[in-house]
Amino acid sequence: MLDQSTVNSWLEEFVSRLRDAFGDRLVFVGHHGSWARGEALGGSDIDTIVVLDRIEPQDLVAYRSVIDSMPDGGLAASGVLNSVPEMRSLPPAGLLECFHGCKVLLGSLDEVVECPGASDLIEDARRKASDNLSAARHYLLYPHDLTQKVHALQYPFKYCVYALQAWILAQTGRFIARKVDLLAALSDSDDRSVIAVARDWRETSDDREARPRYYIELLERWSQKILLRLGEASPHGAVSHKGKLSDHLNNHYRTAKSRFTVGVFGIILDDQRRVLLCHRRDYDLWNLPGGSLENGEAPWDGITREVKEETGLEVEVSRLAGVYSKPEQDEIALSFVCRSLGGELTLNDEADKIEYFEVSKLPRNTVPKQVERIKDALADHAGAVLKTQTGKPSIELVKEGKL
Repeated sequence: MLDQSTVNSWLEEFVSRLRDAFGDRLVFVGHHGSWARGEALGGSDIDTIVVLDRIEPQDLVAYRSVIDSMPDGGLAASGVLNSVPEMRSLPPAGLLECFHGCKVLLGSLDEVVECPGASDLIEDARRKASDNLSAARHYLLYPHDLTQKVHALQYPFKYCVYALQAWILAQTGRFIARKVDLLAALSDSDDRSVIAVARDWRETSDDREARPRYYIELLERWSQKILLRLGEASPHGAVSHKGKLSDHLNNHYRTAKSRFTVGVFGIILDDQRRVLLCHRRDYDLWNLPGGSLENGEAPWDGITREVKEETGLEVEVSRLAGVYSKPEQDEIALSFVCRSLGGELTLNDEADKIEYFEVSKLPRNTVPKQVERIKDALADHAGAVLKTQTGKPSIELVKEGKL
């Protein structure tokens, strides 16, 4: 099993053997990918970028010999081998990984190619989103075994990460390499969801099998949304090749970053004043029915829609119970006490159990911030509670074994 120290030693030896094989013809060696970002798992590949002055058939043989001579037969080796003429012929956006998130081990590309500009990055993000949208929508519209197709979406979800990296870089000049840092920088719920799926792909295998439509619909919805977002940031004539932002792009980014995600959650009590909770399929957590508002949707309409979708119940809002700021996630949560008008409790793609619980006997793995909101709603407060809630998201606590 690889660790960072072993990888660093491997890379040092790799560069040494490349120099022995190619001498002054070796123009550049860089290290990128999960080990370079600090996100690697034990079985992750060691990704490199190698550039020679030219590539002849015998050079492929020599390069393969270097790989075979590496520890364990080079089984962990991955990456690309290009020549200088090939690098100059690549689409500019294809050079992103050479300049951002890449650790230079030897040489420089500054005299070989130019770093891609903002317009190149936006166009690359647009292409990735377009390809993802076509694939996901095809699966949803035509007969397919979704339980098979969903497992083939690992790279489309990775492309979501790359597209968001390119979009942010184009508008701010800041490259965010790690998914955890991307999550902190993004407030849109679908942006955050596709990042989380890409990050947790190995752990979601059983859940993908159980509810494939959720993942395919998420990919389709996200791809459509970012295509429209990118349409507002057209690169044609708006951005110089060097990547200086136009006022339009700057304003677009500031507007996007200033928005909070607004979540709405329903507190529904039965005749015994037990509260209704849903158990998530993707994580071992109980939570209140609810979710994010859609564009242009009133909060009271949003909560009735979310409750219907997640539980099967028809409800009406009795009162606003609390307004909660979550500054670490750029979120506002609204809790509403709701009265059931009818319907039947129905399981769905998000919930595998839906039950009523006594407030004094809530499951141990109930979302802590929502436990606080339930107790606030049932306390004798005059008007809605106004609070700031801080601390790690519940999913992170589950992964750390703390919930």
